[in-house]
Amino acid sequence: MNNKIKKYQVLTYGMGSLGKDLAGGLISTFLLVFFTDVFGISAGVAGTILMLTRVWDAVNDPMMGTIVDRTNTKLGRYRPYLLIVPVFMCIFYWLTFTTPSFDSMTGKIVWATVTYTLAGMAFTAYDVPLWGMIPAISNDPNERNKLITSQRTFTFIAYLLVGTFTYPLVAKLGGGVELANTRLGYSRLALIFGIIGIIFAWITFATNKETTNISKEKTSIKEMFQILKANKHVQLLLVASFCTYLTTYIISSVNVYYLTYYLGKPNLISVLMFVSMGATVVGMFFAVGFAKHFGRMKATVASIIIGVVASVLMLLLGKNLIILMILLVVYGIVISIPTVTLTSMIADAGDYTEWKTNVRIDGVIFSLNSFVTKLGMAIASGFAGLFLSCIGYVPQAETQSAATLMGINIMRFAFPVIPLLICIVLLKKYKLDDATMDTCRAELLRRRETEL
Repeated sequence: MNNKIKKYQVLTYGMGSLGKDLAGGLISTFLLVFFTDVFGISAGVAGTILMLTRVWDAVNDPMMGTIVDRTNTKLGRYRPYLLIVPVFMCIFYWLTFTTPSFDSMTGKIVWATVTYTLAGMAFTAYDVPLWGMIPAISNDPNERNKLITSQRTFTFIAYLLVGTFTYPLVAKLGGGVELANTRLGYSRLALIFGIIGIIFAWITFATNKETTNISKEKTSIKEMFQILKANKHVQLLLVASFCTYLTTYIISSVNVYYLTYYLGKPNLISVLMFVSMGATVVGMFFAVGFAKHFGRMKATVASIIIGVVASVLMLLLGKNLIILMILLVVYGIVISIPTVTLTSMIADAGDYTEWKTNVRIDGVIFSLNSFVTKLGMAIASGFAGLFLSCIGYVPQAETQSAATLMGINIMRFAFPVIPLLICIVLLKKYKLDDATMDTCRAELLRRRETEL
């Protein structure tokens, strides 16, 4: 049967993302500027730290996926991780934004590298099972879309809250705006976000059960990746997702620098981030409707094209704040659509894989999705740090050179367009339409009913 999900479950499932992505948003949006302007690490070194730790973090995602797929407990395959892991996430995120007094730069670099690596591994151990349990909650694609939309919406709400309130909260919690106050404020804020993450993860754990009778056949790690190697649809979706994540994290890595130095409006950071992320949250509420009305593929490609056009216009006209805010709203609304549709299509790929092979490997598939997310984050943050160094960025300086400002503007709007264009080309090769997937799911349902 198709498992219908209660409204409160849709809400509480998304809360699991809000909890983890408050800290995750703090990392992706502010960690680079925290390392350079608060901890005192150069932009090139900070970018390298972020890139290397995130590459490792990405590599261990498939490892975590295989562990999850081979888990079998009374609490289920995925839910136990939601109970235990958030505590470690809280501790390691707090340590990442804590700045002990070191006599040497080496001590700072080692501390930053070790604490952020541990935080990333804890995030992986939570994120992979959270995504992987979607097909275990329901086998109805429309119900799954509700869960995906809920999780994505709460993720963007988390980023909205982080972007809007981080600077005021850091100043409030730290007791001022001096460097010592800022350090204390970041540390306390990370701890608060971590505690909220624990509470929301436990709510998700308590209110969402694994009810779908999915394949429990034990499959070796080698066999899992052989199956994926033969599935070109999964490969296309993962690379397309990587492109969208690369764009997202290039933007988030440079946003604070763009607003502070290129626009010269550090006082508007909270306002402009609220406009941008608020538009994305609004777009999430319409994403499922657009996808259902126009078809997921058409909705995805059209939204990306509009996003590209908006980015080019912001590159050329962004100095005008009114035009910038209008285009940020347009971009935020349309770019929310691929975040839902691509994830939904990846869930389809799990069904397609089971239909072809009779093996269910959602943990591996969603861990690879998490892998490309973090690989995009790694490349974006490393590139941002190294590019800032190349264009002559000076941390904590009141002004930057004209060449540096031009480079920041190009990095904010021109570079993110390239992955989006590649994504469009890749999606044109994807052939699993809705009719094909309806056939696959009907056959899977027949098989499962036969097994009961």
